[in-house]
Amino acid sequence: MSDKNLRETLLKISIRTGGPIEKKEYVNVDVPKPKFEDTHDRTTTWYRKDLLAELNEITKGKRGLKTQILNAILDDYLRERRRKLDE
Repeated sequence: MSDKNLRETLLKISIRTGGPIEKKEYVNVDVPKPKFEDTHDRTTTWYRKDLLAELNEITKGKRGLKTQILNAILDDYLRERRRKLDE
């Protein structure tokens, strides 16, 4: 069954059961998603070879995961540092 046929079938079923599956009123098309380049900067850093090899293994084939991990680690570190400085 093609995606189009599946969608049509699901819509027919949903109409018989009392309502649409999709609620389009929640979709906001007026606010475009910011471009990645507008919210992130590229930088060059040095990592220990063993750490980088493990990170590369974890993120192999998972686009953007390395960026997410490194941003989360940096965010946690900076948040903890600010907390300690405020004490």
